[in-house]
Amino acid sequence: MEKLSKSVQPFLEQCSRCGACVEQCHHLQAYAYESPADIAAALTSGDLDESLTNIVLECSLCGLCHQVCPEELDFKQLVLDARCAFVASGITDSQRYRFLWVDYDWCLFSIFRDTYGLDDCYAHLMKASCDVLFFPGCMLLMQGHRIVESVCQWLAKSGDSVAMLTECCGAPLLQMGQPDRFKSYTETLWRTIKAKGPRQIVTACPTCHAQLVEGCDSADHIEIISLYQLMAESGLRAKVLVAEAQRCMTHAQTGTDRLERMSECCSRITS
Repeated sequence: MEKLSKSVQPFLEQCSRCGACVEQCHHLQAYAYESPADIAAALTSGDLDESLTNIVLECSLCGLCHQVCPEELDFKQLVLDARCAFVASGITDSQRYRFLWVDYDWCLFSIFRDTYGLDDCYAHLMKASCDVLFFPGCMLLMQGHRIVESVCQWLAKSGDSVAMLTECCGAPLLQMGQPDRFKSYTETLWRTIKAKGPRQIVTACPTCHAQLVEGCDSADHIEIISLYQLMAESGLRAKVLVAEAQRCMTHAQTGTDRLERMSECCSRITS
């Protein structure tokens, strides 16, 4: 837990205990701690009870706390650092997340696709080279194979060669406190992407989008753009139930800055 000292210090010194983050976060409201400063102090003490470990392990990492903090303190990063410390010190058994080890051939996502024959559905889209690479993300790959195919067809209308990847962006490894494995996995992922030679990567998942933007080397001259931005800019509009659209927009707006443009585009599409 000594490695956490640098992460907790800003909270101990700068958190004003104003309550802005707690007011916005149902997760923080569920526990007795009044502020992130109190959580940081408890982590520093090393006296870890079930309540404290649950705060760290059950956080969704949406980043809303950071967005509303007047001191711009990044509680999400503190949670990530704490998870790494938990794994390193043996407080968290990494085996509990075995089903999300996306750097193994078989994990939750690959088993699901294999069970329902989804990889066979995607076989014709798994091309060796392309102009545009669609990166659907794990959940869309599992639950919306017809949507994935329709998106690829829509993207191809521009005349570009379109391919897709079934790989995960690697975020689960980082989120479970395995930064070294995340780094190794994403290095392999980028070698796979570059080998296909795309000039553009189109994302559907906000988390995938953020991870790819962060990991992309500007020297490769690959544009990373969300599907929703392309749809909005094309003038495409979708007929959806107003209540459902509002629910989706509210959820999107409770994330970090990376979602602001995506949320704006989704609002345009559903307006």
